[in-house]
Amino acid sequence: MNAIIYGPDRKHWAMTERTWHQSAAIEGGIRVGPSQMQWVDDKLVVDIDEWTNPLPRRLRGRIEITPESLTRTGYVLHTNGRHVWWPAAPLGRASVTFSHPGFAFSGSAYIDTNFGDEPLEAGFDYWDWSRAEHPGTRPHDITYHLRQRDGAERTLALHRGDDGQLQQVPPPAIQTIKRSAWFVDREICADGNVAAVKTLEDTPFYARSRVTINDNSNDHVVMHEALSLKRFSARWVQTLLPFRMPRRG
Repeated sequence: MNAIIYGPDRKHWAMTERTWHQSAAIEGGIRVGPSQMQWVDDKLVVDIDEWTNPLPRRLRGRIEITPESLTRTGYVLHTNGRHVWWPAAPLGRASVTFSHPGFAFSGSAYIDTNFGDEPLEAGFDYWDWSRAEHPGTRPHDITYHLRQRDGAERTLALHRGDDGQLQQVPPPAIQTIKRSAWFVDREICADGNVAAVKTLEDTPFYARSRVTINDNSNDHVVMHEALSLKRFSARWVQTLLPFRMPRRG
């Protein structure tokens, strides 16, 4: 269970890898070690009980996500049909309460999931993803740009309609963003000019950023991810993973 909290002066990161016998299906959800997520009525309830890394601090709390609507469509990401992405809830509300560290807030939420029949690095060299939260003000809300290992590329752009469902729309142009501190390439599908980039997560193979895009004198903030599976597959990166993702069991 990967849980990350970004505060004004500190980041709390937890991601402990566990063996298969430390996870179990429960009614409406799954348990992984001491943490779990479960559908309760119309809410996704996520209970986090982890230790941060590399400095061990307790991370314990609950997140309740209420989707505005659930979508019905999954999207095949690779031409081999082995990788599927489902943006289950493009927009929702989250209520967050943590006892360790102590804080509480509420805000917007988003739920998606990826699943497939082979490791991601077997099918892809790179992808970037972005999500904007401004229904009705832009032609697209979610974009996915993928580069397969065989060199084929695909761009997917989706717009959230008034009924809460997603529709495919023509994708915007691909722009290049400055590389991360770990030299991870970053590209973004955007109509306007990239005005600012705040990197929230910077690793040897992955970067998560808060990107401000200026479109006709209006600033829009999007969450952006860039993932280099080619870099992830490198042996030197694999040797670093246990330092951020300790393995138990």
